[in-house]
Amino acid sequence: MQPQDRDVRQMLQPFIRRWWVIAVVAGAIGVATYYFYSHQRPSYAATTTVFVRSAGTTPVVGLDPETDPNRLLQNEATLLQTPPVAASVAKSLNYPGDPHDLLSWITVTPSTNSDFVTITATTHDPRLSATVANRFATAFANLNTTQTHALLAAQETSVKSQLAQLPRTIANAGLRANLATELQTLQLADATPPPVQQVIPASVPSSGSPAPARNAIFAVVLGVVLACLVIQGFEAFDRRLRQPTVEAEYGLPLLASIPFSRRAHTATRSGARVPAPMMEGVRGLRTMLDHGASSADSPRTVLLTSAVSGEGKSTLIKSLALSYFESARSVLVIDADLRRPMIHALFDAPLAPGLADVLRSAIPFRDAVQEVQPGDLEPAFDRAAAPSDPALAVVAHDPASGAPVGGRRSNDGRESRGAPVLHVLTSGSGTSDPAALLGTEKFTSMLAEATAAYDLVLIDSPPILAVSDAVPVARSVDAVVVVARSDFTTRDAARRCHKALERVKGVNVVGVVANAVRDEADLRRPYYIHAA
Repeated sequence: MQPQDRDVRQMLQPFIRRWWVIAVVAGAIGVATYYFYSHQRPSYAATTTVFVRSAGTTPVVGLDPETDPNRLLQNEATLLQTPPVAASVAKSLNYPGDPHDLLSWITVTPSTNSDFVTITATTHDPRLSATVANRFATAFANLNTTQTHALLAAQETSVKSQLAQLPRTIANAGLRANLATELQTLQLADATPPPVQQVIPASVPSSGSPAPARNAIFAVVLGVVLACLVIQGFEAFDRRLRQPTVEAEYGLPLLASIPFSRRAHTATRSGARVPAPMMEGVRGLRTMLDHGASSADSPRTVLLTSAVSGEGKSTLIKSLALSYFESARSVLVIDADLRRPMIHALFDAPLAPGLADVLRSAIPFRDAVQEVQPGDLEPAFDRAAAPSDPALAVVAHDPASGAPVGGRRSNDGRESRGAPVLHVLTSGSGTSDPAALLGTEKFTSMLAEATAAYDLVLIDSPPILAVSDAVPVARSVDAVVVVARSDFTTRDAARRCHKALERVKGVNVVGVVANAVRDEADLRRPYYIHAA
């Protein structure tokens, strides 16, 4: 599965995970927008429509008609916004200020395919807006009518004067006829309806702007979009892995997802408590190793490693060891991290003697192994707190010696090597060159001896990218499991880890475990792990 093959749910994971960013950003912008506009004084817009009959023709004799109606209509709209019209409106309104200020209250819009002009007046008073719009339409119509009548009257006076001065002779008969026709035309034009008429009066607006609720809704939508962009920006710079992408980034099958728990590392042999949801994830990993490994037989030696330190592989080894122990297996946990050992602290065991002492032939293998008893020997496994496991059964113990009585068969059908035990081999007193010590034949022979004595050997190693100590160990085990901590490991580290393991010949990497996944089931119910 490549990154481009992720489904829609995986693509939505960043937004689901950071839903609070969307809620905070969208809510803050919506509240701020509503507060801002609710404290603004509302404005009311009233609109009236004026019909300009003279668009395309002129009733004035002697003037060239405008051939472009749109241009004539634009001229009329410009004339409507002139000081004479504003002065007439100011006088009708008894406006005490500068009449030119009234022009800022209106917007004049000429149409492009008709002879109509729209006048919109905007004020903080709805009645005043309607009054201003109507008064501008009336003042413009009156001014246009007055100017037209004045021009027609001047033309009539001129024509009558010419007729009076022209003698009534046969030679002047044709000229006098033309002047008479022109006079009749002017008189007819003067009797026609006004060239500008208000056809749709402005009414008082019922609502104004801004509308706080409507603007807040738009602001919330924009806030969601902005928050999504911010989250995408975070994701572009955030290189950390999360459970849905672990398998794709490592290029390995996902064996299990282990939920996050703050109490997993606090369990000791005096009372091993592991949160139930985490233990179920570990049991799933155990099942995958038993039945889902690439080899025909389940692995007997398993190395758990990681790309970098701090991914929880040591804690996971402890939980996995407890899981195998409860299924009646004999388990040995080896701490091969000779630089920063953790197994002795997790199992409350002495640091030395340990692996380093065995490999230096300072102590026999069996003398360095320490037995760990997770909890008391009473059959007090909490079946109500944890789901039932067919492999779980309380082993009867001899009252005198306390030793288990009877044999057990493990989950994979093999006869267990005696009674189930949980042993650890700590890192020991340390060494200056761990890689060289782990790459000796002594380690290989010791691992063979451990495999013969135990059902399963779990090995903790340093991170692959930090040091080379894990390389010789990885070549000696049956299976390697990579642990990737959610929200911690980076994509670059995951790819480098996969390439580093690919370069080592003979390594069987069976899969990756997503550790400390925070979106799993409830982690509040602890339960006890006891000897089976």
